[in-house]
Amino acid sequence: MARPINRIKRLPESEDVRKQRDLEDIVQALSRHKTAVLETIELVQGLYDRGILPLLNSLVAEGDKVLAIAVKELNRPQNARILENFVQLALLVGSLDLERLKPMLDSVNAGLQEAATGKASENRESLISLFKALRDPDVQRALSVLISFLKGMGSEGDRTSSGWDGL
Repeated sequence: MARPINRIKRLPESEDVRKQRDLEDIVQALSRHKTAVLETIELVQGLYDRGILPLLNSLVAEGDKVLAIAVKELNRPQNARILENFVQLALLVGSLDLERLKPMLDSVNAGLQEAATGKASENRESLISLFKALRDPDVQRALSVLISFLKGMGSEGDRTSSGWDGL
């Protein structure tokens, strides 16, 4: 009876055959991910056109020096405070209810547009013209929203531990 085969000796693959197989694998991967590859090329070209790619290459080449400078700058008291404020601002923005905020900001933008078009007169308004403006439904609606906002802001100040003492 014959002995079982314990070792399989592979024939050495020539360098040219290995390179050809690797090249075929790369072509297949490029073909499968054509859109992603083309978009990546466009992205890299855009970075190059704007001078960002050479900057990034320089940053990577001098990475240790750049990191040392960044850490040194962040350790300065005024920059540490800026970083803390940035984190607090990011947390605040994350807590905003954008669905509720969007209509209000759209109204603010409309008000800014109205003011920018020059409809606001250059002359000082008289007290009578201000009272007449209060009869305008748009002004009444805006004042109502503003008063509701101020009520909510004031009641939230009462609920917080520090209230408005810090202001």
